[in-house]
Amino acid sequence: TLASALFYLNAVPDCRADQQDDSFSYIVLARNLLDGNGYRSKHWMPGFPLLLTGLIGRFGANWVVLKLAMITMSLLGVFLSLRLFRTVAPPSAAGPLALVLASTPLYFDYAHRVMSEIPSLASTMAALLAMNEVKSSLSWKGRLFWGIALASGSVAAVLIRGKSLALAP
Repeated sequence: TLASALFYLNAVPDCRADQQDDSFSYIVLARNLLDGNGYRSKHWMPGFPLLLTGLIGRFGANWVVLKLAMITMSLLGVFLSLRLFRTVAPPSAAGPLALVLASTPLYFDYAHRVMSEIPSLASTMAALLAMNEVKSSLSWKGRLFWGIALASGSVAAVLIRGKSLALAP
């Protein structure tokens, strides 16, 4: 399913007509951060370009590397979803639910695009999983760990996509 995105891996950007400049804009913003030119956008949150700085700083704007990172993030999102589904649904349903997510055409479509949707979903799933775990943790160390994970995942989700602010309540 999602792993088949590796068969579509190529060294050119995948752009839809309605988003043709987005991937390039994220890369330009990341390069600005790397070059010390600050963050020059009121349109996008800085989290995704900041995430890209590590990759671009080390490998340049290598589309294969960037797409592999996106595929990795999409697999992380599915894994975190599986963990979350195990806590909120019957255990026998968790695997099929995660499989549905992994095989959804839109999820597959974004799994190899240099866009913020997949990292946003992965960090949102991390935050939701942490929220569920902090409630059920019995020790103060467990609550502290999951509380930090909840705060980190929520902040990351909002910094990647502002629409994730819906996590705040």
